[in-house]
Formats: sequence, C-alpha cells, structure tokens
Amino acid sequence: MPAKRVGPLAPGAERRRVRRVLVLPALVLTVVAGLLPALAARADAAEQAPSGTPVVVIGDSISSVGARDRYRRGATGETSTRPVVWWGRLAELAGLDPQAMLPLTEGGSGYLHPGAGTTSDGRPLCHGTTFGQRLAAVRAARPQVLVVAGGRNDTATCSGTVRTAASPDQQRRGIRAFYAELATLADEIGLPRTQVYVLVPWGTSEAFSRTRLEREIEAAARMHGLTFVPVPNLGRTELLDTTHPNDAGGRRLAQAVAEGSTITATLTGLAATPRPVTRPVSVRASTACSVAEQADARPVTWGRAGAAGLVNAQLARARRTPLRVGPGSWLDQALPAGASIVAEPAVGDVAWWPSGPRAGLGSGEHVAVVRGLGRGGLDVHVVESGPTRVCRRTTYGPASLPRAYVRMRATRGTPLGLVTGVRAGRRSVSVTGWAYDPDAATGRTGVRVTVRTGGTVLARRVVAGQYERFAVKATVPARTARGLRPGRKVQVVVEAINAPGTHGSRSARLGTRTLRLAR
Repeated sequence: MPAKRVGPLAPGAERRRVRRVLVLPALVLTVVAGLLPALAARADAAEQAPSGTPVVVIGDSISSVGARDRYRRGATGETSTRPVVWWGRLAELAGLDPQAMLPLTEGGSGYLHPGAGTTSDGRPLCHGTTFGQRLAAVRAARPQVLVVAGGRNDTATCSGTVRTAASPDQQRRGIRAFYAELATLADEIGLPRTQVYVLVPWGTSEAFSRTRLEREIEAAARMHGLTFVPVPNLGRTELLDTTHPNDAGGRRLAQAVAEGSTITATLTGLAATPRPVTRPVSVRASTACSVAEQADARPVTWGRAGAAGLVNAQLARARRTPLRVGPGSWLDQALPAGASIVAEPAVGDVAWWPSGPRAGLGSGEHVAVVRGLGRGGLDVHVVESGPTRVCRRTTYGPASLPRAYVRMRATRGTPLGLVTGVRAGRRSVSVTGWAYDPDAATGRTGVRVTVRTGGTVLARRVVAGQYERFAVKATVPARTARGLRPGRKVQVVVEAINAPGTHGSRSARLGTRTLRLAR
C-alpha cells in the first residue's frame, strides 16, 4: 500500500547552555549522511528550523563536516585528523559562535548533481539532494547571512540513479534557475542580497571545467545582485587529495574569502550581537583535579581546543574530546581558541603559571581551577593536581599568585538541525533532515527517531553518517506490528544526539509529530 505522506515536524527543542571554548568544527561541522534514497523533493522541505540561525552554508564535501579519514591520498599525509572546515576558520576570525552556523552540506552535491547520499555504504551516487532542494530549509532557517559554496560536482548530473556528463547548456540552465529562485527567496525572508556570498572552491584537478563553471556561477550571482567572491585554486600541499582542503588549505580559503569580501565584518557584527551568557559553572574538586592533571601532563588528547577546551569541557561536566595537540604553550592555544585573560577571576576560571608555583610541580606550565579569593584578593584558592597526581585544594599567597587568570568563552555545544520531511508507511516512519554538532571532534552526529504509542515504544532507530543530511527509517518489528491496527495513531520524536565528550546537553529535540500509520 502506498506510503502516507505527512507534513514536516513541528518545531520545539530546548537547548541547555553550558560554558565552553569557541571552536568550530571542521568542514562544517559532520553530521548525518543520508542512509536512504532521498525521500523529499522540495515539497518535503522543512518548515521547521532552530530559532535564530544567523548563518547558513549550502555546499558540497569541501564545505562539509564529513569524515576526513576518507581522503587518504593527501600530499601532507593527513588521513585521520579532521581539519576545521574553511568557513569554521572564517568564523573564528570574526569570533562567531559555531552554534550560529547551520551547514546544509552534502558530499557529491551541486547545482545539478544530487549528493552522494550513501556512498560510504558502497551504494551508488545520485541518492542525495541538490542545492536547489535545500532552499526550503533556508526559508525555514531565515538566516542573516547565506554562503553558497560549490560547483565542483556539476561536471556531471544524474538521470535516475545513473551519473552522466553535464552539457554546458544543462549547467547554464541549472545554475541560472537556482539563482533566480534564491534571489526571490532572499527578498521574501528579508535577507539582503548582498549578504548572500557565492564562491567556487575547487582543488587542483579539472581546471578547465572550473573556469567555465565559475564564469557561469559568477554571472548568475551578479545578475541578481548577490556577492560573488573569487577564491584561488589550492595547491597539492593544501589538500588531502586533489579536492578537499587540509588545515592549511582551509585557512587559506578562509583568508581569501575574508580579504575578497565584507563577510568578516558582517560575521563580526553578528558575533557582537548581545546574547545571554550563562553564569560560571560550579567547580567540583574531582573534576578540577582531572583538568589540572591533564593540562600539566600535555597528553596528545588535550581536547577540542587544546588544553583550554579540556579545561572548559571538564568544568562543564563533559569528558574530553580527543584532538591532536598542536605547537605552542597552553596559554598560546587557549587565547586564539576564544579564551580571554581577566583581571578579576571568578569561580571556574583557570589560574595559569609559566612554571610550577611551588616545589614538586615541575618546571613547565601549571594550571589550576579557581575556587575563590581570600584576604581581599591577596590569596587565591584553587583545585589542582599535586606532585603525586593526587587531587588537592590549596591556597597561593602574594609570593606565588598566578601570572594570569583565563576565562573561557560562554557558548553552547548542543547539536542543532531541522527536519525536512516525514512519511508514514503501514508499519514504518521515514524522516529526512539536517543535523550538526558544533564541537564533535569525530565529525559525526547521531540522529535518533523514536515511534511510540501511549507509553509503548514501537520502534527506535539511531543512525550516524558522513554528511550533514540524514534519512532515517524506523520500522516496527513484525512481532510488535501484529497487534497494530491499520491507521494507528503514533508519536514520532526526532533527536540529534550530542557526541560523547563534548559540550551541550545529551541531545537536542528537532521535533515531534503525532500522525497515523498508513492503512
């Protein structure tokens, strides 16, 4: 019996804010790949989005948070560490919270070419979405800035599930149709056309195709008053393979966009917008001790932003997030990552010494977590890791006060996303959408779909993939389905799961919907 189609989920997700350091995910941010053929055409696209999403990025795998270990032919040998995505570096320059960024990015996609969909499972291309099929999600998000970065995959298109070469006429018509629709959409949602930034990141291969496609994209964007930003080809030492930027490539691409447009000033303005800031978290001795010990030991798993990220993650009662350590001292890594030096410390701030403040603490840097001040600021009470790595509370007086107090930027790490379509079958529910965890080091965001009736869970499915788009089918087991009458009313709950060891609440509810299974 044909599946019964149901509209998009209703919005509704409470996000608990915690303190953490500002760090942007790599190539924007990864989230969930499509695990089914695309269920939604534009009519399925979302009328639901997280409230207040200042920046949306439409793009392909160059702008995705996809797993970097897929690209193993890079000249620099970066095969397992996910570099921060280029627009993440751009936002870092502006001091913008990653929670302000929503990536609608999918590997293999473009103006004409649908995304790769499920290639990680060995299935063919052409199962994902095109840029145009994401415009309804842009309408729902109502961003203040939109970035469109792509074109690399439009040397080909799809006929059904078969990939075929795209003719110049097909490319021209597809690109012009997209920008005509985008310009109309921008006017409808109050997005200034000049704050739609268009670029064509590429790589080293197929240079002739890039020249032709870039000219078409630039002409179409400028025709509608959008901002086109020329960017350079990246060299072999700036790529993981011949297409995808490593960290050096991401930084160069971000710098080129910053210097070639006004986007940095625009993002800085968004970052400066007053936002509620959470109060400092309370300090627990065991947590603070673990922080101090890890930062002193300088292990290779310091955290998402080096030791600064580890400290703040621990203070937020989260486990550390592994990431390869970089050069420089603790303080050198903390400050560019969003921390700041303050004159008057508060509970939860980090006390820093360039060398051990007393015998037995070593000659290297030392950190502790502030518990409070005494004697009008002459003493500082801290929790630290002692000489034998035993957690202890101690007090430092005027002769050994910290050289600096460091405060982490207050921000959030809870996943965000939106649902673009829901379909109900006789004993299954299929959901499509986008999800993204700003500080997940693994580049993957899980999505959980739960189908229940009354207090009984009929089906639950959890998936995680390579790209930001997800497609989940939750099927009621045959044994359970025997007692279900056709057309039974069920509740569907869709959640983005917070990655273990990162900031934010355990999960973010992207939406709920009560509907009936198909008869």
